[in-house]
Amino acid sequence: MVENELLRVIFDCALKVHEPLSHDYLSLLMKSACFVLICSLNKKVITELKAVESLTNVHLAQMMTYLRLSGCRLGYWLIQCDTLKK
Repeated sequence: MVENELLRVIFDCALKVHEPLSHDYLSLLMKSACFVLICSLNKKVITELKAVESLTNVHLAQMMTYLRLSGCRLGYWLIQCDTLKK
């Protein structure tokens, strides 16, 4: 499976998980200052789940470090926020 196909699978799964979650749960998640899940899929894509309102240069530097150390070529952020836009 190539990286773009993996990204489609990741995005579709994220939507399936996100849709049934209540607004209250997502608001509570956003209030947790440091909620991060990082995984590598097929050693091709680094996926990072964050509960932040916006990405900063620090987040970019972290992702670049993960990519360099893992040898993956693609990084993907899933950001938990109050609304999910397609």
